[in-house]
Amino acid sequence: NKITPVDVHVRDMELSNDLMSTELRVAVIADADGEIISKEPVLTVKGLPGAGIDAFDSTMRLSIEVPAGVLGNAEPLTEVVQLEGPTTVRRGDPDASGKVETEIVSMQLSGMSDLVGQLIGLPAGEKSPILIFEDPDRPSTGLIQTITSGPFLAHSFFDVNLLIQTPLGVIPGQVRLEADINQIPPLNTTHIGSINTAILGPDGTIVARIVGQVDLRPIKPAIPVNTDVDFVVRTVVTNSGPFGPADFNLTVTAIAPPGTTITPHADVILIEDLAVGEHRTIQEIFTINSSEPSQHHFQIINKITPVDVQTRSRRLTCTCGIWSCPMT
Repeated sequence: NKITPVDVHVRDMELSNDLMSTELRVAVIADADGEIISKEPVLTVKGLPGAGIDAFDSTMRLSIEVPAGVLGNAEPLTEVVQLEGPTTVRRGDPDASGKVETEIVSMQLSGMSDLVGQLIGLPAGEKSPILIFEDPDRPSTGLIQTITSGPFLAHSFFDVNLLIQTPLGVIPGQVRLEADINQIPPLNTTHIGSINTAILGPDGTIVARIVGQVDLRPIKPAIPVNTDVDFVVRTVVTNSGPFGPADFNLTVTAIAPPGTTITPHADVILIEDLAVGEHRTIQEIFTINSSEPSQHHFQIINKITPVDVQTRSRRLTCTCGIWSCPMT
């Protein structure tokens, strides 16, 4: 017996977004008769953007905790505060291994806190401002590292050095924020980290802490009116069995609200050789346009149906007779 590998045939399909180009390679292994044995999609990064500056608005969520007894409270008090403001990130050129050095060069986030208001003696119901900046004396550097497999294109992190300003004073803080991303800048992708920083009162005692999970999310700007804008809907399709691998049709219907358009209105995507238990991500690209400034809700309906099962017959011959073997 002699075993040799079957030639692998690769089909290439270009996918791209604004600032990152990717390549979807589908490796198809076939036997000598041309029958497909297996298919394996592999998503690889084909090109990263060069050095540049990314400016966007961000939202940050953090928790403020006041220990028991500080405000006459029997139990600790906790408040979640959301801040928002402009952020600027500097990117370097990617190296040969797909790494990009980054730095948050500017961040100005502001929000309002009920607990801080109580700590400085404001009347009940009045909130106090809380501001967060990057520390100009301690660089907030990070790294983007490309990922060669899986649903994401890269892993991103920042070691963020903060200045947190309240009416009680300015305190330093530090947090590592991490996320898996699919575009640069990573709009609408949340970087997550944890923090534990004390807020001191006028006498130097701890009156509160900024603790727990911190979320930093670059937000996508509003879509301009009367402008065609592309967006991607990612749908994960799973073959729950018991038959597989099998082919399926994904029928997509898009419905636009009044004053807007969306194309395509309908499409059928063939999903081939989906194995039992396999999760496969399908990207659907749409173009929308709105003639009215408002918040609009577009409805995307996906319907999955199995493709008809075909029966192939092959005639086999032996020396003692002729017989047929139908194979389904």
